[in-house]
Amino acid sequence: MLNKKRIINIFAGIVMFVSIIFCILQSDNYHVFNLFSLPMFAALFAGSILVLVVTNTKNEFYIAMACFFVFIILFPIILLSYMRTPSGIYDGIGNVSDWIGFWGSYIGSIIGTIGAVMVSYWSTKKQLEESKKNDFINSLKLNDINLLNKIFERTNDVYYELENIHLDIGEMKFKEHIADKEKILTAFDNKFNAVVDPYGTFLNGQMMLFSYPSEEMKIKWNQIVKCVAHVRDEIIKSEEFMIDEEKLDDAYKKLLKSFLEFTEVVAASRGNLAGFAK
Repeated sequence: MLNKKRIINIFAGIVMFVSIIFCILQSDNYHVFNLFSLPMFAALFAGSILVLVVTNTKNEFYIAMACFFVFIILFPIILLSYMRTPSGIYDGIGNVSDWIGFWGSYIGSIIGTIGAVMVSYWSTKKQLEESKKNDFINSLKLNDINLLNKIFERTNDVYYELENIHLDIGEMKFKEHIADKEKILTAFDNKFNAVVDPYGTFLNGQMMLFSYPSEEMKIKWNQIVKCVAHVRDEIIKSEEFMIDEEKLDDAYKKLLKSFLEFTEVVAASRGNLAGFAK
């Protein structure tokens, strides 16, 4: 089934073909189709080209080039039609060398203009593409900077909370009775899990959103995971056997150190991305 666009294309093509035939006949015999002048057929031909371009593209550059093409077709035909005498001779209007110079200059100007326009168009298009690409990359980096800001702030908060919980281990050392130690250890375990578990869920989610993830951040995050597992192992051992505050304290200090190292890497990554995004 023919749609509106296809009908327009077919009609424009027919008009273009008929115009070419009429223009050829007009050039062979000035008196053929006397009702239709050569400029009219040329205008129909050029107009058909313009209709085809406008119908099939929304690119302003191509439409402008089509208009320019129509002009360079119509101008010489109209010029020659008004200069031509009924006998078909350009009486007294310049000699051969003059016309050769005129058409050489005319065609050279057209070629130069088209070349300049095309070079300008493609260079501008390339610059726009590069600009869009850079804007997209910068938007990704700014997104990563925002993620790093969230991670940095949350990690600092968690570190200070873990430091407060660390005081429970020191309190266990001063207790003489096992029951008192176990009571503190149970509270310590609950507080530790309440801080570490939500942080782990938060960080895992944030790490998946990075466009340019830092390998060093991944390494330091894995180190935190290992330290958390070590602390939990010491808690389990203390619950099953005799509570060893020293081993638990050493494991916990390593965890705090891993948090500080992770924070430093996050800050460095944020600084690097901020420099690239400028």
